[in-house]
Amino acid sequence: VLATSCFELSENFVRVDRAEPVDGGEISGLSNGESGTLFYTCPGDDNGDFVILETTSLDTNYVYVITDDTGKILIPEIIGDVIDFDPAAPGTYRVYGISYNGNQLYGFGTNVTTEPLSDNCYVTSANFITIIVSEPEGGTVATTEGDTTVTVVNGDGELDVIAVQTTGASQTLYTYLITDENNIIVVIPDGNSYDFESLAAGVYRIWGLAYTGALTATVGDNAATADLSDDCFDLSSNFVQVNSEPLTFGSPEEDVEARFEAQASAVVSSSIRLSPNPAQDNLVADLDMSSIERPITTIRIFSATGQMVLQRNESAVEGANRYSIGVNDLAPGLYWLQAVNGGVVQTAKFVKQ
Repeated sequence: VLATSCFELSENFVRVDRAEPVDGGEISGLSNGESGTLFYTCPGDDNGDFVILETTSLDTNYVYVITDDTGKILIPEIIGDVIDFDPAAPGTYRVYGISYNGNQLYGFGTNVTTEPLSDNCYVTSANFITIIVSEPEGGTVATTEGDTTVTVVNGDGELDVIAVQTTGASQTLYTYLITDENNIIVVIPDGNSYDFESLAAGVYRIWGLAYTGALTATVGDNAATADLSDDCFDLSSNFVQVNSEPLTFGSPEEDVEARFEAQASAVVSSSIRLSPNPAQDNLVADLDMSSIERPITTIRIFSATGQMVLQRNESAVEGANRYSIGVNDLAPGLYWLQAVNGGVVQTAKFVKQ
């Protein structure tokens, strides 16, 4: 009896099934010793592109699925937690984790972001892993102003920062290489710009490098012949040539001396002492620097006519710095030693016996 008077039940009822809670967790991948959620692989090179999957979820009914870049399932269930993307066609793929109760409703073509995945409780991982399968293409490089040849003056103490950009490159990992004119790598910059004032005068090339896997290029390698990554790679089809010309003060000799004398008498936050002077085989330069702008001080020696005859980079610290410089190969005569650290330029005169 449900009431003291008349009563009637509804013709149907609502069924409520209480299931275990589901946890999609967060997922990540491990490939070539690197952990993350974004990976680049090279298709069809017979070099296994394995991604090891991990999740924070402890649920029993947990699967990984591979989708396209819109979330539509391409492979409904991965056996295990390791995927080899080497056989995959070029494209962008995602890996999701799914935790569910009941019967699965998902399959090929199901969109994991918009469609039901089971007839009970379900949830996808809080994030996804992106795998970009693409053969590297280095594209073409130019400065940000569109030039492919640049000339700078080396040794004037001014920044010679050159920034470059790439067009037509693949959607893979990308870096730049600076080589000499024989393609020997001298610098691998952190970004797309570099200050050529820190290098000796000479002719340099800036290349673009698209690659997958881990970068193996090192300073001293020949960029034209060395393996630059442990997977696929491609240099840009051209390079930006940087002509770093040595600083000269021209003639007559009196003008050169006047310019260097002006530098030597300038009030700066450092002082320089040369010994022995005159020098025969070795010259010692002592610099006391109250502050430094860069961790490197560039030492240059100029002849009496303003021609740079020696350049080298030395580490710099605040306070006392001592540098030993071999001058045995210099012809006897008057020379100027210039020490440059950022905007601080200090000059002193010495005689080579």
